[in-house]
Amino acid sequence: MFEERLEDVAQLTGEIDYCDAWALDKKATDDKEFRKKVRAALNDYDDAVAEDDQDGMDAAGKKLKELVKEI
Repeated sequence: MFEERLEDVAQLTGEIDYCDAWALDKKATDDKEFRKKVRAALNDYDDAVAEDDQDGMDAAGKKLKELVKEI
């Protein structure tokens, strides 16, 4: 569902790794409420990319790392 986008976050921020990306994707596929949280963080990331805002990209990566703890 979000695998490719999450891998981009892993590669460009270093806040999550590929294992985190795959785990987040799997949980988001299975859990609608969790999916909303992942989507919100990815939207923040996309906005930061559009603005060329590395700090914003890193912040979105940190939000995703926090979500990994919920898995």
